[in-house]
Amino acid sequence: MNISLYPIPYILLLNGWWPEIGSWPSLYLYSGFIVAEVVGAVVGGVLLDSMMADVVEDSQVSTSRRSEGLFYAARGFAAKAISAGGIIGAGSIVSAVGLDAITSADQVTHALRMDLAAFFLPLYCGLNLLALVIVSRYRIDRNRHGDNLAALEAGRQVTGRAS
Repeated sequence: MNISLYPIPYILLLNGWWPEIGSWPSLYLYSGFIVAEVVGAVVGGVLLDSMMADVVEDSQVSTSRRSEGLFYAARGFAAKAISAGGIIGAGSIVSAVGLDAITSADQVTHALRMDLAAFFLPLYCGLNLLALVIVSRYRIDRNRHGDNLAALEAGRQVTGRAS
């Protein structure tokens, strides 16, 4: 959802179709976009956590060991690494566009905004598409999940452990 919503305000603003910056309509419209993006991010996070739990169960069936701590630690580390990369990337884009020399909002020209959008939006959308490609490789469907749960339950009954 972010890949489709995030660029819209910037594209509209740069093409002159956005309400005046600082106006109430601009604030309300942008706030609507932000709320929709946050809702999408929360839903996406919940889905990824659910998928991670399925991967933990799939791994347990294959290895006979629970490794949720390892999987969630790896996901947390990846998030931190991506965040650090984002900070470095944002700083690089700001420098490449020439915004690091700007000292007041009056110095930000339309050309600077266009350059910033030309660097940032394709990179943002491309990275989101890459994430979608990676997540699309997820292969645990409802049947496999059910098989994994059945195998785990059978293993508990054999060892006599309660769940």
